[in-house]
Amino acid sequence: MVNQTLLLAVTGLSPQVVTETLYAIAQQGLEWPDRILILTTKRGKQEARLGLLVSGQLLALCQEVQRPVPAFSEQDILVIPDAAGNAVDDARTLEDQEALADFITAQVATLSENLNQRIHASIAGGRKTMTFYLGYAMTLFGRPFDRLSHVLVSEPYEAIPDFYFPTQQSKRIVARDGSQLDARDAEVTLAEIPFISQRSMVSSTLLQQFSRVSYIELIRLLQLAQQPGQLQLKFCHQRHQPQVWLNDLCLDFSKRKLEFAFWAMIARPRSPDEDVSIERPVDELSKALVTKLYLAELAEMAGLQLDSRQLSQSLELLYDHDLLEQKTLESLLSNDGVNGSFFDTRRTNLKEFLYSQLPSALTEVLMPAIIQRPDGRKLQFGQSSQRGSYGMWLAPAQIQM
Repeated sequence: MVNQTLLLAVTGLSPQVVTETLYAIAQQGLEWPDRILILTTKRGKQEARLGLLVSGQLLALCQEVQRPVPAFSEQDILVIPDAAGNAVDDARTLEDQEALADFITAQVATLSENLNQRIHASIAGGRKTMTFYLGYAMTLFGRPFDRLSHVLVSEPYEAIPDFYFPTQQSKRIVARDGSQLDARDAEVTLAEIPFISQRSMVSSTLLQQFSRVSYIELIRLLQLAQQPGQLQLKFCHQRHQPQVWLNDLCLDFSKRKLEFAFWAMIARPRSPDEDVSIERPVDELSKALVTKLYLAELAEMAGLQLDSRQLSQSLELLYDHDLLEQKTLESLLSNDGVNGSFFDTRRTNLKEFLYSQLPSALTEVLMPAIIQRPDGRKLQFGQSSQRGSYGMWLAPAQIQM
């Protein structure tokens, strides 16, 4: 249940956008913020501290519109770091721009995890790149109940240092050209910006781990989901640390060797004359084939040669090389190999792992799926069938072993 509202704003040298936004929120009867959080530069923090706190403009605005003062202190003014992690004065290099993007999107990703708190993001202040990244972060992580807005101030009141909000009583201020103006005559309007949330394309686990995924990486992964022809998969059969490289992103399967072998079994490119059709094991023939192929992938991690006619001996050998745990060994022995339940579990676990590492749209492209019906008809991506042969949506040339 949403019971709190956070005003999240990017500001530059004009902290007035915060009070102007609050004034417009009150005038338009929108949810009044319980808390304010500002993202800005080192100099911008000084301006926000002096303008909103020291000079008392935030308190004065709240008294003017008769609303409670939102929780806000100097600790709620966050300074964006540069590429070296230092407080930035102005992001001008490419590296600083990427650091700025990472910081803003990480803040939105983290804040959006609180389902009890609405985010009202204001892009009225700050550099154009700051406002762009905040707006785009909201499209990535925003929820249906969040808001994105810009504040419009009538001429000639915009960017006047002495103007923070329209007053009920006459208040003389000095315009940029030195002329006298009355703050009472200013008009401030909140322009709400509709946005299409892409949050469903990013798993909750990935959101929680956003600190390890940069803005640039996340955008690239989302783009790859829309350009599957650009994907390249490389399976590295390493005994202690099996890996799958997705272009230049490494997925570590050291704790998921069973799922690695399952994925590799289905993804492995095969020549047409091999005539291998991998189906969910439901009879002795399909069970024998899947068991043989699956154990071969495990064996490759340790450079082992297995005799498919000796199931028990093969399983014991894999167990001795730490490729099977005792529980898995016993399950495979008792079921005479890979049965339907084992097959389903591996596929489910693989899907959950990929969802935790990648955007959901990209996971769907990469997941093993039924790509051919029992009658031999090929399926297109997005189609499904209850029965048939498993494979990959990627072309064999996009996969290396």
